Formats: sequence, structure tokens, C-alpha cells
Amino acid sequence: MMANGVGALVGSLPIESMGGLRHAGIVRLILGILFGVSLAIFSCIGNHNAAMAALLFLGGVSAAYLALNATLIMEKSERQYHGRVMSIYMPISLTMQSALLQPLAWGERFW
Repeated sequence: MMANGVGALVGSLPIESMGGLRHAGIVRLILGILFGVSLAIFSCIGNHNAAMAALLFLGGVSAAYLALNATLIMEKSERQYHGRVMSIYMPISLTMQSALLQPLAWGERFW
């Protein structure tokens, strides 16, 4: 958890400090691809030290991707609706991700 948290801190700070990013969509796409690839690599690692390094990178990419997503959503919505927009976006986003990934799940099913 510590490696993931440190990576998240290191990954989210540069995104938050980049005001007016010109190619935010391309950066978001690259971060999403990096997240998927690093998650796949992390799942195959058997060495503890290499897993910690991969988890550090995974935390950074994940936090950067989520911070950029939230920033782009906030930029596109009006200020008085920020709370409402984020309260709708977060559960819908997580539900869609879970529904898309459920057919790919390995192992025992809980339902």
C-alpha cells in the first residue's frame, strides 16, 4: 500500500500543476494505456522487490490518469454543478468499468 500511495502522490502532483494542458486527450490516452500495461506486468511479477517497483509506477500512472480525468470533467462543467457532476460521474464510471471487466475475471465467482 505504501508503494502505491507514494506512486500516487508522485503521479498526481505533476498533473495537478499543469494548467492549460494543450493535448490533454492524448496524455489521457497514453496514461490509460500505461495503466493497463503496467497492471498486466504487475500481475506477472514473482519477485517482491520488482513488484514494489511496479506498484510504485502503477500507483503513479493510476493517480495521474484519475486526476486528469477529474480535471477534464471539471473544466467542461459549469462551476455551480461541479459537485453534482462528480457525484454522478464516479459511480457510473466505476460501474461501467466493473461491468466491462467482469467477463475477463479469472478464478472463483462470488455470485
